[in-house]
Amino acid sequence: MAFDSYFWTPSELPRSPRIDFMKFRLPNNSLEKKFKHFHNLLFSDSVIGRGIAFDQFSYSVEPQRLKVESYPWTYTIPEKLGAQSPYWKFSDELLVKAREELQKSPITSENLHAVTIKGANHASALLVLQHLASEEDVKLIVPIISSSKDTNVTYLSCKALKKCLYNSQNYYPEVLSILRNLIFNEQEDLENRQAAIQALETYNLPEVEELLIEISQKCPDLLSATV
Repeated sequence: MAFDSYFWTPSELPRSPRIDFMKFRLPNNSLEKKFKHFHNLLFSDSVIGRGIAFDQFSYSVEPQRLKVESYPWTYTIPEKLGAQSPYWKFSDELLVKAREELQKSPITSENLHAVTIKGANHASALLVLQHLASEEDVKLIVPIISSSKDTNVTYLSCKALKKCLYNSQNYYPEVLSILRNLIFNEQEDLENRQAAIQALETYNLPEVEELLIEISQKCPDLLSATV
C-alpha cells in the first residue's frame, strides 16, 4: 500500500497542492517530475502540503514508529527500505521550512486513520529535525516538548533532541529536567520514556551520567528494555 502521510489527509489539500500531491504520487512519473511536485508541496502556502512533504521525506529515509493508527505504535515500512532517499537533495530547504513550522502555533489535524494529532505541523517538522537538526535547534524544541499535548509530538521531540545533543559538550539543564520528568513519569507512554533515555545516549556530560545512574537505580527494567 502506498504511503501518503503520517499526520495529514491529502484530500483536505487545497486545489493546487492537491494536484501536486496527486502527480507526486503517480507511480510512473520520473524522479525529476516527482522532485518538482515535492518542491511545490514543501513551499506550499498550505500547512497540509508542507506537512505531507515533511512526512514523505522522513518516510523515504527510515520507518517511523508512531501512534498514527487506531491501534498503538505501528511501524510503517517504505517500499525500498534501506535505499538512499532521493529527497536528501532538499535537505537545506527542508530544514529551513521545518524550523519555520516549529515557530508557528500548533495545528490539530485528523489523519487518514481518523487519529487526531494535536500539533500535527510540529510533529511533521520534528520528523525532519530528527534527521537534519543541529545543536542550535535545541531552543526550538524545548518549548514544543514542554507544551506538547500529543504523544507523537513528545516522542519526536525526544528523537530530534537526540540529534541535537549528539556529542554536545554544552549543558542544557532545562533539557535534562524535561527528559528526567518524562523518564520517571510512570503515566507516560513507555515509548516516550524510552525515547527520552535514548536522547541521552551520546550526550556525554557528568550531569547526564548522574541521571543515567539514577535511572539504573530507580528504573532498572526501563533502562534494560531501552534499545
